[in-house]
Amino acid sequence: VAHASMVHATNVPAARAGGRWMLGSRRIRERATAVGFDSKPGESVVDIGCQSGGFLQWSYLQQAVVSAGVEVEVDGRSVRRECGVIGEHVGIDIVPEYLAAARDLARAARMRIDYRAVDVAADPAVAVALLRDLVPSGVDHLLLMSMEKHIGERPLWALVDGVRARHTYIETNAYRPDEGGAAGGDAASKAPIEAAVSARGGRYVGDSGDRNPRRLYRIDR
Repeated sequence: VAHASMVHATNVPAARAGGRWMLGSRRIRERATAVGFDSKPGESVVDIGCQSGGFLQWSYLQQAVVSAGVEVEVDGRSVRRECGVIGEHVGIDIVPEYLAAARDLARAARMRIDYRAVDVAADPAVAVALLRDLVPSGVDHLLLMSMEKHIGERPLWALVDGVRARHTYIETNAYRPDEGGAAGGDAASKAPIEAAVSARGGRYVGDSGDRNPRRLYRIDR
């Protein structure tokens, strides 16, 4: 539980190094809030490129099941929770070290999070087929945060269209402030992804400040 509390309180993913848990700098809570990611009890969550599982751990904590009327501490404040069911939580990555850290964190915190190794850049169809087996009722929330630079646009959209989540969250590559944010400047750099998002009924929802500005998009079906 201590490991999960560390992740929750400091907005990592954390990583294991030299036999110790080292805090990272990824702003999980702020990015989740900025993109509008807020899973409810019973909803399924898939994070592709999950690293050490920060978004999944955050969501799992939000869905935590406690007795009706009991107050629990979430993000430093007392929150009243109703009885419910924690939905399926699935993380996909290709880096063994990330997956090992994610599994250790989930095990330590007694979180039922399923982590799988899949090379989504090489064959996104494999991930789509796997998710159909793991979440047969359909994915409620699909996270593709800062994945465009790692897998490319074609696999990215193959995942979006193949999974067809009820809510899809996309965070772009970082951009330099002098390139212009979504509110102005460098329209050419944002045109392809914005056109693709718009064609799928999605919209730009703002920027995150995760070390460098990144544009955030959301697609709801």
